[in-house]
Amino acid sequence: MGKGKRYSMEQIQAAQKRLRSLASRVVGKSKKETVDFLAEDIRKALKQGHSLASIQKALEEAGIPVWASSMKALLRQGEEPDIHAANEEKADRKDTGIDKQRMKS
Repeated sequence: MGKGKRYSMEQIQAAQKRLRSLASRVVGKSKKETVDFLAEDIRKALKQGHSLASIQKALEEAGIPVWASSMKALLRQGEEPDIHAANEEKADRKDTGIDKQRMKS
């Protein structure tokens, strides 16, 4: 059986340098990463009295569609959202008929 090719440390380090210099092909952030990134701002908006529904609308207007329930779940991982805001969201849903729509489907 023959010996396999061996590489010098210079070759390995040169390859390592090239690999580390490659630009990331992953552009942007996933929805979860985005909500995680914005979590503090979302919590601040909740403390200022905004509902999850109004925050959801603001994010959607910025081109980031996120379900209020997804935000609530992700925020729950770090800190419990403001109960006042959660109650407002329920009231907003009743006013817009979202709960009625869910019951029909």
